[in-house]
Amino acid sequence: MSDGKEIYELLPKITGEVGAVGKDGRNTQQGAGYRFRKIDDVMGALQPLFAKYRVTCYPRVVKMEQEQVAVGSKGTRMFHVTSWIEYHFCAPDGSEIVATTLGEATDSGDKACNKAMAAAMKYALTQTFSIPTEEAKDTENDSPELSAHQGDHGEPPASGPLPDVDMASLKSKDGVKWLRGFKTTKGALEAMARIRTVTQEAHAFVVETLEMEPAQ
Repeated sequence: MSDGKEIYELLPKITGEVGAVGKDGRNTQQGAGYRFRKIDDVMGALQPLFAKYRVTCYPRVVKMEQEQVAVGSKGTRMFHVTSWIEYHFCAPDGSEIVATTLGEATDSGDKACNKAMAAAMKYALTQTFSIPTEEAKDTENDSPELSAHQGDHGEPPASGPLPDVDMASLKSKDGVKWLRGFKTTKGALEAMARIRTVTQEAHAFVVETLEMEPAQ
Protein backbone atom coordinates (compact mmCIF):
# COMPACT_ATOMS: atom_id res chain seq x y z
CA MET A 1 0.00 0.00 0.00
CA SER A 2 1.21 3.50 -0.71
CA ASP A 3 -1.80 5.73 0.00
CA GLY A 4 -1.07 6.08 3.73
CA LYS A 5 -4.26 4.35 4.84
CA GLU A 6 -3.01 0.89 5.75
CA ILE A 7 -4.01 1.24 9.40
CA TYR A 8 -7.67 1.43 8.35
CA GLU A 9 -7.37 -2.05 6.83
CA LEU A 10 -5.29 -3.62 9.59
CA LEU A 11 -7.37 -2.62 12.62
CA PRO A 12 -10.56 -4.36 11.37
CA LYS A 13 -8.52 -7.52 10.74
CA ILE A 14 -7.25 -7.45 14.33
CA THR A 15 -10.77 -6.77 15.63
CA GLY A 16 -12.06 -9.78 13.70
CA GLU A 17 -9.47 -12.14 15.15
CA VAL A 18 -9.01 -11.05 18.76
CA GLY A 19 -12.14 -12.67 20.21
CA ALA A 20 -13.53 -12.24 23.73
CA VAL A 21 -11.50 -11.53 26.86
CA GLY A 22 -13.27 -12.65 30.02
CA LYS A 23 -13.37 -10.96 33.41
CA ASP A 24 -11.03 -13.45 35.05
CA GLY A 25 -9.55 -11.03 37.57
CA ARG A 26 -11.28 -10.66 40.93
CA ASN A 27 -11.01 -7.98 43.60
CA THR A 28 -11.73 -9.52 47.02
CA GLN A 29 -10.77 -6.58 49.21
CA GLN A 30 -14.02 -4.57 48.97
CA GLY A 31 -17.22 -6.17 50.28
CA ALA A 32 -18.36 -9.08 48.14
CA GLY A 33 -15.71 -8.25 45.56
CA TYR A 34 -16.09 -7.85 41.82
CA ARG A 35 -14.73 -9.32 38.61
CA PHE A 36 -12.71 -7.39 36.05
CA ARG A 37 -10.68 -7.80 32.88
CA LYS A 38 -6.97 -7.75 33.65
CA ILE A 39 -4.77 -5.50 31.50
CA ASP A 40 -2.34 -8.41 31.01
CA ASP A 41 -5.14 -10.56 29.57
CA VAL A 42 -6.15 -7.82 27.12
CA MET A 43 -2.54 -7.20 26.06
CA GLY A 44 -1.91 -10.94 25.82
CA ALA A 45 -4.81 -11.35 23.42
CA LEU A 46 -3.69 -8.46 21.20
CA GLN A 47 0.11 -8.79 21.19
CA PRO A 48 0.31 -11.74 18.75
CA LEU A 49 -2.04 -9.93 16.35
CA PHE A 50 -0.05 -6.70 16.59
CA ALA A 51 3.06 -8.69 15.69
CA LYS A 52 1.27 -10.56 12.89
CA TYR A 53 0.04 -7.35 11.23
CA ARG A 54 3.06 -5.25 12.27
CA VAL A 55 0.94 -2.71 14.12
CA THR A 56 2.57 -0.75 16.94
CA CYS A 57 0.99 1.25 19.73
CA TYR A 58 2.56 4.04 21.76
CA PRO A 59 1.06 6.35 24.42
CA ARG A 60 1.25 10.12 24.78
CA VAL A 61 0.18 11.65 28.09
CA VAL A 62 -1.90 14.72 27.32
CA LYS A 63 -2.72 15.73 30.88
CA MET A 64 -2.48 14.31 34.38
CA GLU A 65 -3.92 15.61 37.65
CA GLN A 66 -3.28 14.40 41.19
CA GLU A 67 -4.98 15.27 44.46
CA GLN A 68 -5.49 13.87 47.93
CA VAL A 69 -8.97 12.65 48.85
CA ALA A 70 -10.55 11.41 52.08
CA VAL A 71 -11.97 7.89 51.86
CA GLY A 72 -14.29 6.05 54.21
CA SER A 73 -15.85 6.99 57.54
CA LYS A 74 -12.39 7.52 59.04
CA GLY A 75 -11.35 9.94 56.32
CA THR A 76 -8.30 7.94 55.22
CA ARG A 77 -6.13 10.10 52.98
CA MET A 78 -5.38 8.65 49.55
CA PHE A 79 -3.97 9.90 46.26
CA HIS A 80 -6.40 10.21 43.35
CA VAL A 81 -4.97 10.53 39.82
CA THR A 82 -6.80 11.39 36.61
CA SER A 83 -4.94 10.95 33.32
CA TRP A 84 -5.81 11.82 29.74
CA ILE A 85 -3.74 9.68 27.36
CA GLU A 86 -3.56 9.36 23.58
CA TYR A 87 -2.81 5.91 22.15
CA HIS A 88 -1.38 5.95 18.62
CA PHE A 89 -1.93 2.79 16.58
CA CYS A 90 0.54 2.82 13.68
CA ALA A 91 0.81 0.74 10.50
CA PRO A 92 4.04 -0.03 8.54
CA ASP A 93 3.17 2.61 5.94
CA GLY A 94 3.16 5.36 8.59
CA SER A 95 -0.62 5.78 8.81
CA GLU A 96 -2.11 5.89 12.28
CA ILE A 97 -5.29 6.13 14.32
CA VAL A 98 -5.36 7.91 17.68
CA ALA A 99 -7.61 6.85 20.57
CA THR A 100 -7.84 9.18 23.57
CA THR A 101 -8.99 7.70 26.88
CA LEU A 102 -9.40 8.79 30.48
CA GLY A 103 -7.96 6.81 33.35
CA GLU A 104 -8.66 7.36 37.05
CA ALA A 105 -7.28 5.54 40.09
CA THR A 106 -6.84 5.91 43.84
CA ASP A 107 -4.01 4.54 45.96
CA SER A 108 -2.63 5.10 49.44
CA GLY A 109 0.97 4.97 48.21
CA ASP A 110 2.78 5.78 44.97
CA LYS A 111 0.82 3.53 42.59
CA ALA A 112 -2.15 5.78 41.69
CA CYS A 113 -0.41 7.09 38.55
CA ASN A 114 0.50 3.57 37.40
CA LYS A 115 -3.06 2.33 37.97
CA ALA A 116 -4.58 5.29 36.10
CA MET A 117 -2.33 4.70 33.09
CA ALA A 118 -3.11 0.96 33.10
CA ALA A 119 -6.84 1.70 33.22
CA ALA A 120 -6.58 4.17 30.35
CA MET A 121 -4.67 1.67 28.21
CA LYS A 122 -7.05 -1.19 28.98
CA TYR A 123 -10.05 0.77 27.80
CA ALA A 124 -8.27 2.22 24.82
CA LEU A 125 -7.60 -1.34 23.66
CA THR A 126 -10.98 -2.87 24.56
CA GLN A 127 -12.95 -0.02 22.99
CA THR A 128 -10.80 0.46 19.89
CA PHE A 129 -11.00 -3.25 19.06
CA SER A 130 -14.55 -3.77 20.43
CA ILE A 131 -13.40 -6.65 22.63
CA PRO A 132 -16.38 -8.33 24.32
CA THR A 133 -16.40 -10.19 27.62
CA GLU A 134 -17.61 -13.75 27.95
CA GLU A 135 -20.43 -12.85 30.31
CA ALA A 136 -24.04 -13.60 29.41
CA LYS A 137 -25.69 -11.51 32.17
CA ASP A 138 -27.69 -8.51 30.98
CA THR A 139 -28.10 -5.43 33.18
CA GLU A 140 -31.83 -5.47 32.40
CA ASN A 141 -32.14 -8.61 34.55
CA ASP A 142 -31.70 -6.59 37.74
CA SER A 143 -33.46 -3.27 38.31
CA PRO A 144 -34.21 -2.49 41.98
CA GLU A 145 -35.27 1.04 42.83
CA LEU A 146 -33.03 3.61 44.50
CA SER A 147 -33.87 4.15 48.18
CA ALA A 148 -35.50 7.40 49.24
CA HIS A 149 -32.34 8.89 50.77
CA GLN A 150 -30.95 9.61 47.28
CA GLY A 151 -32.40 13.14 47.34
CA ASP A 152 -32.34 15.79 44.66
CA HIS A 153 -30.61 18.43 46.75
CA GLY A 154 -27.78 16.35 48.16
CA GLU A 155 -27.97 18.09 51.56
CA PRO A 156 -26.77 16.21 54.69
CA PRO A 157 -29.02 15.77 57.74
CA ALA A 158 -29.18 18.75 60.09
CA SER A 159 -27.40 16.89 62.89
CA GLY A 160 -25.88 13.56 63.74
CA PRO A 161 -23.45 11.37 61.77
CA LEU A 162 -24.06 10.71 58.10
CA PRO A 163 -25.24 7.16 57.31
CA ASP A 164 -23.09 4.93 55.14
CA VAL A 165 -23.82 4.56 51.43
CA ASP A 166 -26.55 2.02 50.69
CA MET A 167 -24.56 -0.38 48.51
CA ALA A 168 -27.66 -2.25 47.29
CA SER A 169 -29.08 0.96 45.83
CA LEU A 170 -25.70 2.08 44.50
CA LYS A 171 -25.17 -1.21 42.65
CA SER A 172 -28.68 -1.30 41.20
CA LYS A 173 -29.43 -0.45 37.57
CA ASP A 174 -30.65 3.01 38.54
CA GLY A 175 -27.69 3.57 40.86
CA VAL A 176 -25.19 2.77 38.13
CA LYS A 177 -27.11 4.96 35.69
CA TRP A 178 -26.95 7.81 38.21
CA LEU A 179 -23.19 7.36 38.62
CA ARG A 180 -22.60 7.38 34.87
CA GLY A 181 -24.28 10.78 34.69
CA PHE A 182 -21.13 12.30 36.20
CA LYS A 183 -18.21 13.23 33.95
CA THR A 184 -15.56 12.33 36.55
CA THR A 185 -15.15 10.03 39.52
CA LYS A 186 -14.35 13.05 41.67
CA GLY A 187 -17.70 14.65 40.86
CA ALA A 188 -19.62 11.49 41.75
CA LEU A 189 -17.75 11.05 45.05
CA GLU A 190 -18.29 14.68 46.04
CA ALA A 191 -22.02 14.43 45.31
CA MET A 192 -22.28 11.25 47.37
CA ALA A 193 -20.26 12.70 50.27
CA ARG A 194 -22.81 15.51 50.67
CA ILE A 195 -25.57 13.06 51.58
CA ARG A 196 -23.82 9.89 52.79
CA THR A 197 -20.57 8.71 54.31
CA VAL A 198 -18.55 7.20 51.44
CA THR A 199 -17.15 3.90 52.67
CA GLN A 200 -14.12 2.24 51.11
CA GLU A 201 -16.45 -0.32 49.49
CA ALA A 202 -18.56 2.45 47.95
CA HIS A 203 -15.49 4.41 46.83
CA ALA A 204 -14.02 1.35 45.12
CA PHE A 205 -17.33 0.60 43.39
CA VAL A 206 -17.64 4.17 42.09
CA VAL A 207 -14.09 4.16 40.71
CA GLU A 208 -14.59 0.74 39.11
CA THR A 209 -17.96 1.68 37.61
CA LEU A 210 -16.79 4.93 36.02
CA GLU A 211 -13.50 3.44 34.77
CA MET A 212 -14.91 0.21 33.34
CA GLU A 213 -17.15 -0.41 30.39
CA PRO A 214 -20.89 -0.90 31.10
CA ALA A 215 -21.67 -4.42 32.29
CA GLN A 216 -22.12 -6.93 29.52
